[in-house]
Amino acid sequence: MDFGLIAPLAIAFSLGFLTAVLKTAFGLGFVIFVHELGHFMVAKMCGVKCEKFYVGFDVPISLGPIHLPRTLFKKQWGETEYGIGIIPLGGYVKMLGQDDNPANAAQEAERIRVAQEAAGDDAPADAQLDPRSYPAKTVLQRLMIISAGVVMNLIFAVIFATVAYRMGVSYTPTVVGSTSPGLSAWQVGLQPGDRVIQMGRDGQSSEHLRFDKDMMVKVMMVGPDQNLDLLVQRHTEPGATPAPPEWVTTRLSSPQEELRGRPIIGIGPPHTNEIATSEEAQELFKHLPGAVTQPALKSGDKIVAVNETPVADYADLTRELARRVDEPLELTIDRPANAESGQTAESLHVTVPTYPVRELGLQLSIGPIKAIQHDSPAARAGFQVNDHIKLVNGTPVGDPMRLPEVIRDLAGQSVSIVVERDGHGIPIAVVPEQPTMLHPGAGLGQPIAVDELGIAFTIENTVAAVEPDSPAAAAGIVPGDVLETAEFIAKDTADGEQEEQIFGKPEPIELGLQHPSWPRVHERLRLSLPDTKIKLSYKRGDNLLSSTLASTNADDWNYEDRGINTQPLQEVHQVETWAAGTQLGFRETWESMRQVYLMLFRLVTGRISPMNLGGPVSIATMAGMEASESTARLLVFLTLLSANLAVVNFLPIPVLDGGHAMFLLYEGIFRRPVNERVAFGLTMLGFCFIIGLMLFVLGLDVWRHAGFAS
Repeated sequence: MDFGLIAPLAIAFSLGFLTAVLKTAFGLGFVIFVHELGHFMVAKMCGVKCEKFYVGFDVPISLGPIHLPRTLFKKQWGETEYGIGIIPLGGYVKMLGQDDNPANAAQEAERIRVAQEAAGDDAPADAQLDPRSYPAKTVLQRLMIISAGVVMNLIFAVIFATVAYRMGVSYTPTVVGSTSPGLSAWQVGLQPGDRVIQMGRDGQSSEHLRFDKDMMVKVMMVGPDQNLDLLVQRHTEPGATPAPPEWVTTRLSSPQEELRGRPIIGIGPPHTNEIATSEEAQELFKHLPGAVTQPALKSGDKIVAVNETPVADYADLTRELARRVDEPLELTIDRPANAESGQTAESLHVTVPTYPVRELGLQLSIGPIKAIQHDSPAARAGFQVNDHIKLVNGTPVGDPMRLPEVIRDLAGQSVSIVVERDGHGIPIAVVPEQPTMLHPGAGLGQPIAVDELGIAFTIENTVAAVEPDSPAAAAGIVPGDVLETAEFIAKDTADGEQEEQIFGKPEPIELGLQHPSWPRVHERLRLSLPDTKIKLSYKRGDNLLSSTLASTNADDWNYEDRGINTQPLQEVHQVETWAAGTQLGFRETWESMRQVYLMLFRLVTGRISPMNLGGPVSIATMAGMEASESTARLLVFLTLLSANLAVVNFLPIPVLDGGHAMFLLYEGIFRRPVNERVAFGLTMLGFCFIIGLMLFVLGLDVWRHAGFAS
């Protein structure tokens, strides 16, 4: 190892991390600053005395005998104290006669009356308030002061986005990387490389739609059990003439399939045919064939051919990997030059061996067909949802996990399949096609895809058969047992720590009749260290039993995924003129505001779970991630944050700016202020609601970032 290289790399990483932290802190602080600056500037223009201008809150904090400072910085300049408070959760401008804390309202009112009395006999007889106090100003002036913070946030939201798009914003495009078996995107036949260029018939067509900020948000806003039309530009090979875009209608998942209340259509993000790896990842996954090739794969290596078949992009790559599961892969690699290491550009060949499946000797019961792809061999042959596959070319299905492999070996041939439908055996002749993609790791309740047919079926957790001389047979598991949970047990402490790095906090996988998750157990076995054992809990009649099994390598059955990781696809949207940047700035701000309003509406109507909310820790984490990508990405995030702050802060909730505006509108219409007791009661309710909401989202942040969220 070159120890002379360690210190510079560590310093570079530390400087990069520190830069991202500083950019994040400055960006978040600046959003708060411009909001309060709006209030401050208009208040000064209206002649209001501003006693404090703070970013952050300067409240006293004591930890037993230790008293923390209220401020990180403060300076008296003229009649105003400027400072940075110890709690970075917002900011405020303290105006004479105005206090958001209901408990201080009476004291503040007394202050401005006392100030008036001190004016002596020269004061007008009808004067009741200090003329420089906030309450002494007209309704219009006060409304301008209250609204100024929101207006400043919106102005700077446009500025942030304008500058970002002039710099060039990297983003993940709405290109299909994979589809989840059984879900809508898989059913309508979306393929790797297909690009979504419009969402909804009333949307706008664009080549620059973003996977996370456009498509994922649109899906969330539409809600479960609703249709979403997508305009799709199909993937074409280099040099071929693209086909005209076509509309497909997807249906969002129903509530029981959601993740924390989020509907999905089952599209995975796009990748490239360039390798993504590191020495740390290769060490962590050294048990996977893709991590221990000779010569070793390096980040930036570009796969240009698989077994002498050219691949131009990820769509080509995933197709070739899916079709060559049972043969070693001969990858042709273009390795770019690296000036820092002295590496010259070169072309080389890398062999990736097959990866035998680690099996337990259990054959579970095959479940019904859950979904059928449109215009697939199965759809054309007459398969139906809820059919049970019983025979393939006269042979019982056996282990349903092996059915995709069995059908893949028969691609291009006429196959006789017998399905059980309404208690009757129905023979169906079908010609399977070659597969076109690898699927991501199985999720909770996700069915198994047989892409060659275009079907997705479930696997039930009832043992149908046990292979002789297998780990399951040695453990005493018998047909009819119903699996309840699967728990993975590392060989020793070192392996346990490595497994926790890969999978996170160890938790058993729930099975049982209500959780058909056997594919997830297989996926976990694929990624686990070789000596990891699995403890199965199962029911036999009324008895709950358990057995610990060691897996064995199959002789003639291989995993599709060998651990070859590729770079996410990123594109850059950069405009050449400030006019074009400003246009995108207004669009970005409007879309961000619209997203916030729609999110609030979905929350209120119960169509989105409040578990999707995030607090200050989540905001800082997201900002840090964007800052680590680029300054432009951080600016786009600050646009969203500014729009969020503008919308939320102007909601008609007492204590917020919108609540103050609501009281002022009442005063302007009825020519009298809101009754003090009513105003006090509503303000207390608003205060309690905001405090409760802050505690709730802080709790969610702790729950997520402390590792309790799954």
